Amino acid sequence: MRKLGCIILFFVWAVLGLFAQEIRTVKYEQMAEIIDQKGDKLTIVNFWATWCIPCIEEIPHFVAVFNQYKAQTNLEMIFVSLDRATHLKEVAEFIKTNKMPGEALLLDDAKRFNEWIPKVHPDWEGNLPATGFYRKGELMEFHANMLTEEELIHIIDKLK
Repeated sequence: MRKLGCIILFFVWAVLGLFAQEIRTVKYEQMAEIIDQKGDKLTIVNFWATWCIPCIEEIPHFVAVFNQYKAQTNLEMIFVSLDRATHLKEVAEFIKTNKMPGEALLLDDAKRFNEWIPKVHPDWEGNLPATGFYRKGELMEFHANMLTEEELIHIIDKLK
């Protein structure tokens, strides 16, 4: 009976884990290290915020494209929220509601925006949404604008 209870507990924990996504609060250097660790996978890093209307409009495209490619491509997604750290709960709820795949980070480094934004891309002025495409930690392509589903598919097909 005890073994059955352990199995049920494990099953409940596993199912809940599918729907819960941990959001880590990080500084720029930690975010860069996470991107570097993805290795040979095509890693899409989307910078967004819950207050950004184009970001909100773009997210369903990322979800659809990830779901389309996840089985056939070595693909990772990282959603980097630029919301304030005090809004972590709202960001977590938004991610859960919108079933955003991949890894979720909240970049709590507002005091150093002018330092790290040019490190992401020298021409980026910090406007949102913005998306970088990385492999082995190297930026392969960067878009400082909203991307459509068709544009995402085109970029992924070109870079895979």
